[in-house]
Amino acid sequence: MGSMANQLLPPLILGLSFALFFLNPTSAEKGLAGSTSPSLAFPDLPLCNQTSLELTQLSSDVLVDPCILYDVRSDAEMTDKTPEVTIVHLTPYSCPDHRDGAVTAVEKLNGDNKGKGYAIGFNKDHYLRFRLVSVIGGNPNSIGTSLYSDQHVAVLDSMLETLKPQYIMGTCTSVSSLEKALALKHKTVLMAQVGPPGFYKDNNPYVFGIHVNSDTYPLPALQSLRFYINGERKSIAKQPVRVIYRTKSEFFYSTCRSVIDKAILDGFDTTAIEYDPEGDEDDNGVLNKDDVAFLEGMADQACPSGPVDGSEDAQHPALFACVTAGVEAGTILARWRANGCRPGVTWFTTATWGWAESNKDTIPFFQGGGQWHKNFAYSDQYFDSGQDVLDYGVSAYGYHGNYDHVVSYAIPLLFSQHIKSFFRIQNTPDVVGAFENNYEEMRRALLVLRTETIFGPVSFNEDQRNAGRGA
Repeated sequence: MGSMANQLLPPLILGLSFALFFLNPTSAEKGLAGSTSPSLAFPDLPLCNQTSLELTQLSSDVLVDPCILYDVRSDAEMTDKTPEVTIVHLTPYSCPDHRDGAVTAVEKLNGDNKGKGYAIGFNKDHYLRFRLVSVIGGNPNSIGTSLYSDQHVAVLDSMLETLKPQYIMGTCTSVSSLEKALALKHKTVLMAQVGPPGFYKDNNPYVFGIHVNSDTYPLPALQSLRFYINGERKSIAKQPVRVIYRTKSEFFYSTCRSVIDKAILDGFDTTAIEYDPEGDEDDNGVLNKDDVAFLEGMADQACPSGPVDGSEDAQHPALFACVTAGVEAGTILARWRANGCRPGVTWFTTATWGWAESNKDTIPFFQGGGQWHKNFAYSDQYFDSGQDVLDYGVSAYGYHGNYDHVVSYAIPLLFSQHIKSFFRIQNTPDVVGAFENNYEEMRRALLVLRTETIFGPVSFNEDQRNAGRGA
């Protein structure tokens, strides 16, 4: 760590999910999308010329240069009693929820105590302010996952070298794993926004995770099915369980593998149907994730047309799908409707996303699982519930966010509680000195922190992943 000087059987549809910080255009020229060789050095990055929402509305094939979307900080004078702590964040163009909630949090924290910041120390006469630098890394759809991965690493490395932040907020995509090595290299805490427990098994001391265990998402649906079959005195061995799932990213893979493993262990007639979304199974030049014929073939394999075995005693298949919204979910569902598929259980990853909010009439009996529910009663000093955070986001950012927005909002608040807890009995908290000279103690203090957030209770297990509550 360097110096900080001056610087989801009933439906379970989970919560779905701008004071935009406009940067001063005189500090850098506005960035234009479309360069073939953009700058990857943080000091040379232009300002983004779209808002967070506008970026997500760009065509998937548009080149997007790395650019600075937000640089949120207090404009009040910095003193020994008002230190500034820096958080850096890098996302592709398509993840507004993962980044915008944090902007709300930092603005609220910095506005405390008439603009002095968040009070810390035994006497609460020292104040903590945050700087949030949020950068867009580009568009992986237009340049390919491999090139984007290299670009993401280069930009984040430069941000860490230049800004020497105290914390890193994790990104939103399959490149999340690439950030772990940079956290270790720069000895800086990374708060990942990743649910699969396997992500945290490499003993990297600087990698923490705010998400709860996503591998448990589909298990209640399977348990409900087992209770029903036992109650009806039917055979578990004759109950078809069909699982369609992506091999990428780790979330899709591990979430559906958990239900496959459990179904096999419980004795269900289980079939796993996996696919590489970036592959081209039939060599027709169309990626599997966009190939309608390929997706329809998987749908037929999971639930063919007509009765399951032609008898009145047939047990309808339990269908699980770890897929994305859009072409994947839409094609599979359309095929099942067309061929007369009658599932006994239907569980989709998309059932707790914004996709479900847009498909209420067509998926009234879906089950799902997720990180957060809009009826959770958790609150903080600024909002009475996570739903209030999302409602605020509608006016501030121009869209209705999902649980990732609540998670993003909770992270800076968690950082503030980490620092406040560390200095709770000190009369003159030396935030600058602690981060510069005693970062390992600060890191350990985060590991043993137990606190309440608008996302719920947060504490970290032996793998440094949030185990404060269940999914």
